[in-house]
Amino acid sequence: MRNTIAKQLRAIIRPEKNPVNKRVYRRAKKQYSKLPEHARRDYIQGLREFYEQVESKQRRESVVEEQS
Repeated sequence: MRNTIAKQLRAIIRPEKNPVNKRVYRRAKKQYSKLPEHARRDYIQGLREFYEQVESKQRRESVVEEQS
């Protein structure tokens, strides 16, 4: 795996946040390396979209908790 791909995955998953994200990052790297060439871009794009949704949902929940 190229260093640039690892950097992209780290930017998306952020393994330094907690131990769970660290495990997810390792799994994502393994899954990425097993994929055929034509599916790799889609995999990274899917991860990016998924984590954007998760983060936006967490932000909404934290705002609701602060307002209560």
